[in-house]
Amino acid sequence: MTETGTPAEALRARAERCIRAGEYAEAIYALRRYLSAADVVWPDARSEGMLLLAQCHLHENNRTEAERWLLRACAEAPSLPQPWLEAAAFYAQSFPQAAALCSARASAPELFIGLPQPS
Repeated sequence: MTETGTPAEALRARAERCIRAGEYAEAIYALRRYLSAADVVWPDARSEGMLLLAQCHLHENNRTEAERWLLRACAEAPSLPQPWLEAAAFYAQSFPQAAALCSARASAPELFIGLPQPS
């Protein structure tokens, strides 16, 4: 245990400090270690970590990796609206149709009941 709780919580806190300082490469390293920690099992927490990774990659102008982590965040916690809204904002820049679908999924998940979930 560390001062901030579990080692995984310390990694997440470190990543957030790095993001605030603009040290995105260091934040990416900490977030990858955070996501690989054995005690980070809750889909919501994992999805949030993936969203932070996507934001870091966007700041480093790596849209391919950002998209990869956005989609993983959506798949990790499909019932949460935030990953879908982040994906909508990402796709709005290049693919308005995909942005509309992500926005719809975030605002009206009941419309997607019975459809295959992202994996």
